[in-house]
Amino acid sequence: MTKAAAKTGADPIFIVAVEQFFPKNQRIIEDDLSPKILPLSIRVVTNLMRYGFIRDWVINYSEKTNPGIWGGILCRKRYIRDKLDEMSNQIDGVVNLGAGFDTLVYTLDSIFKLPIWELDQNVIINSKQARLIKIDNSIPDNINSIGIDFDHEDVGKILESNGYSNDEQIFFIWAAVTQYLKEESVKQIFDFLSH
Repeated sequence: MTKAAAKTGADPIFIVAVEQFFPKNQRIIEDDLSPKILPLSIRVVTNLMRYGFIRDWVINYSEKTNPGIWGGILCRKRYIRDKLDEMSNQIDGVVNLGAGFDTLVYTLDSIFKLPIWELDQNVIINSKQARLIKIDNSIPDNINSIGIDFDHEDVGKILESNGYSNDEQIFFIWAAVTQYLKEESVKQIFDFLSH
């Protein structure tokens, strides 16, 4: 995977964090952990979003330069959250491929006891774990955070070496990762997912 991918690991959760400054009845997604998990430099910028005129300017600028991205990320995250919550009694675990700084598996009560695997580049996994420990002094025992290079390592083998089994019903999350991978890597991951 590219270094560019590592630099964008916090971008989607920044959008979720900004969403927390809207009144509750206007939010697309609720996530109190999102503002806390971000790296310091992004947290500083995020705190400025509490001022409505700054928040509105940033969102409007985003919409002018990248139409639909801001709302699309929020809707995608809300959809994944709703589907995961709806299916929580039918699944045996969750795998988040390219987890970035996403906080979903730490904030959704319905999956609290399920085994969870979060995979991303080592630099992102290490930074996220450090933030979680700083926030809460621990990482939940059911969450396996795994460093991986999707272009050079086999997802199936990595997961199996960390307790994953093909015999279980697993909910997979794979959002905003493929654009950073080689075509062959995407095909290999789809091949793994097909089993």
